[in-house]
Amino acid sequence: MSKKQSPITLIKRVTSTLKETSKNDTKDTNFEEKARKNLTKRQLFIEYYIQSLNATQAAIKAGYSPKTARLTGHRLITNDSIKSKIDDLLKQRLENCNVDTEFILQGLKDIATNLHYPCKDRVKAYSLLGDYLKMWGGDNKPTPTKIEVRLTD
Repeated sequence: MSKKQSPITLIKRVTSTLKETSKNDTKDTNFEEKARKNLTKRQLFIEYYIQSLNATQAAIKAGYSPKTARLTGHRLITNDSIKSKIDDLLKQRLENCNVDTEFILQGLKDIATNLHYPCKDRVKAYSLLGDYLKMWGGDNKPTPTKIEVRLTD
């Protein structure tokens, strides 16, 4: 025979069961919140990395601890899914800016030949153009050139 329980005992048991269920729901909710927060941090990391191309600074700006930002940035940047998203976004960024080799070379040529630019900027432009055309030899050292100079009074 089953023993009849008093209403107070029954209420205590039901309340206890509800509390346990509530604790489990809270654990699930906390896990979901942490997962959502982590996903948001990762998305922020990707956005900041695209802007600066600096994993440590991107990790800090995304909300990771500054103390561990260097390690966290490295871990995130080597994660395959994150790396893939970053590569896609960088490729898209390059396509959107409409800059190609011809554009850069034309800009350098304009600087090198425009007398309104300071001499040091013009020399640097010539140097970069020479580097691109591999005029300085294989090891980026100037190719020896014989220059004849005549001084007259």
